[in-house]
Amino acid sequence: MVSMFSMTWSTSCAPGQQGRTEQHEQGTEGGASRDGVVLERYIEGGGRELNNTTDAAEHSAPDLVIEPAKEATKEDLQEPPLPDTNRPESTPEPSKPCTLPTTAPETRVKSWKDVQVDGQWLSLSHDGCGLTALRIVAAKSQQIKVEVQAITPGETLKLGVYNARRMYKVAQDPLLVSGQNKAFEDWISLTATIDQSGEIGLILDGNKKAVTYQLRLICDGNCKLESTRFPTVFLHGFLGTDTYLNIVDYFFELGPHLEKYGYSVFFTKVQPIAQSAQRIVKLAPQIDDIMKKTGARKINLIGHSQGGIDGRLLIAKAKYGDRVSTLTTVSSPHLGVPVPNLLIEPSKELGEKNMKQYNKDYPNDPRVKYYSWAGVSCAPLEFSCRKKYDDEVVDPIFITLYRTIQGLRGANDGVITVDSAKWGTFLGLLHADHMDEVGQIADKNNKPFKHKDFYLSEMRRLTKAGF
Repeated sequence: MVSMFSMTWSTSCAPGQQGRTEQHEQGTEGGASRDGVVLERYIEGGGRELNNTTDAAEHSAPDLVIEPAKEATKEDLQEPPLPDTNRPESTPEPSKPCTLPTTAPETRVKSWKDVQVDGQWLSLSHDGCGLTALRIVAAKSQQIKVEVQAITPGETLKLGVYNARRMYKVAQDPLLVSGQNKAFEDWISLTATIDQSGEIGLILDGNKKAVTYQLRLICDGNCKLESTRFPTVFLHGFLGTDTYLNIVDYFFELGPHLEKYGYSVFFTKVQPIAQSAQRIVKLAPQIDDIMKKTGARKINLIGHSQGGIDGRLLIAKAKYGDRVSTLTTVSSPHLGVPVPNLLIEPSKELGEKNMKQYNKDYPNDPRVKYYSWAGVSCAPLEFSCRKKYDDEVVDPIFITLYRTIQGLRGANDGVITVDSAKWGTFLGLLHADHMDEVGQIADKNNKPFKHKDFYLSEMRRLTKAGF
């Protein structure tokens, strides 16, 4: 044991200790040197013996420090606490009570968050004296149920439902419904009956400290009704008006049909025979009145024939790009009509040469989405054409113009060529002549095309696209 110990110690001594180490290796037989005994006691005693020996320091490793083991305390044996996984990530930090503002909530909204009426719970929060502003799309007469739960204990939360006129500060219409949670309750449940189709606002506020809660929206009545986000305004074409002799609609019986499904639609009236630059002078104030009546921040435009050109000039020349969301044109002469000499004088601006200049002077507004449709028809004896286009035959009053345009520019609807009608995103061909496209009763042969179904599908396209 002594020789084994001495070898171990010699490998750990400093270089200056080599001579003395060799002397200790030659200790007396059957025993060990005094230094060896000291180090044995040092190891066995956990380091305490060296401290009581006068020359122990001479034989200690200069860089070796051995701390006595500490007894584990009760705190050391306890496991660390697990993180609180039930606390929502959006939970705001605790805050001191604030002084609630006295101004109307809608005047303090900086931005609206668009949400869906789909029954899904949303986790929401806002600071003390702050608010949350949500926006949905709903149809007139629908009943929308708003449920709020899990409101931060001890906090009061107020809920108001606004129509577009009130939410965009156009008029001080009464709230559709309002309420708040009662003391010691963490929930609110209200049902609003929608007074006009389009955007509807919800504002939650009234809390003095930071608050968290959950909210969901459910349709609770008249749920089959439909709505676009913005009202849709129809623009009639050349030789048109809103209603002929106050009896026959230009867009025949279309208004009641679309309103039956829940859509907000309007029909404007401008000069039947005039340049588009003159027509938009009358059109602009009608658009202003519609926006004031509905409170809408934007509108959709659908223009037939020259009405599509009116819409383009309203946006580009009258600077209505900030108020128009979409423009859809149906057989509008964007590239002009190839036979301007056949047109009445004020409409000669629709000739190819003039429209080419219009397109340079009035480019598309990047804030507006542009869509287009083209009509296509056939002469009575063009059997291959009729077979291709659902037996569509051009109205007799268009047959001469149809053949003239066909010889110059190809396929057309009796007035406008397919190529000229394409603008923006081209959506396709309508198997209809120029009168079929608006359902005019003067055209008895409109059997393959149902204009009411077409415009209903257009409203649904706009709805799906979020317009």
